[in-house]
Amino acid sequence: MKKQFITIACTLVAIIINFNAAKAQDFAFVTATPYVFASKLPFLGVVPLAEPTNANPAEALDLTGQGLYELPAEALVSNAEVIKLDSNLLDKITVNAGQWSQCRQLFARHNWLEKFPEGTASMGSLELMDLTRNHIDVLPASVGKLVSLKKLVLDLNFVSSLPAEVSQMKSLKELSLRWNALTSLPAEVAQMNSLEVLNLTNNNLTVLPDEIGNMKSLKVLRVNYNNIQKLPASLANLAGTLKILDLSNNPMGRQWISEVKAMLPNTQVIF
Repeated sequence: MKKQFITIACTLVAIIINFNAAKAQDFAFVTATPYVFASKLPFLGVVPLAEPTNANPAEALDLTGQGLYELPAEALVSNAEVIKLDSNLLDKITVNAGQWSQCRQLFARHNWLEKFPEGTASMGSLELMDLTRNHIDVLPASVGKLVSLKKLVLDLNFVSSLPAEVSQMKSLKELSLRWNALTSLPAEVAQMNSLEVLNLTNNNLTVLPDEIGNMKSLKVLRVNYNNIQKLPASLANLAGTLKILDLSNNPMGRQWISEVKAMLPNTQVIF
């Protein structure tokens, strides 16, 4: 009887420990997830994220979900082509000259980053950076030095403006700033000659710059869930290149539907 009692007691203790561990894990996930800024979210489902491509697993450094508050010294001297720091507790990333020089893809999603990673301008091989779901509110002028970057994802942050230096990112093909706090775009964004995809879903934009019609490489423009009431006439210059224009959930009058369709007859316009 005593053995049975001990066995039952041990089983109950194990169940309680496992339950508390699971609850702690759930709490850690919730508290490590920054608040969503936008109040007009169309849904709160999983946000599609970029994944590493064309990478040999042996050439990747994966520190996902390690509970890191800061990067270990050995990580900063890695020669990996893909570095994944997702789902940690990092509030800053600082890269010194010569570090991560071989890195082509950097992922630091679901952290507590308050600033854009410092020193990344020295990462001459960097082609993709995904900083989804952090606390970044300002992009530094140094972002323009990321001349090799082809894709930048800053979804679910607090970015309220873009520096004019974004125009220096001549290799950038895709820029995603969904669910941020943008109220306007600098005219210099039109100088991003290689940009093909610009995703500004769920911000606080009221207008688009007149110069946007100069973005002759632009194929996809998403400005749904904003406060745009009218469009610049220069959009007509993109009639031959723009494939998708998403204007849904903006306070635009019905008269704009026919005008935009006439302006962009070969574009899929979503109202």
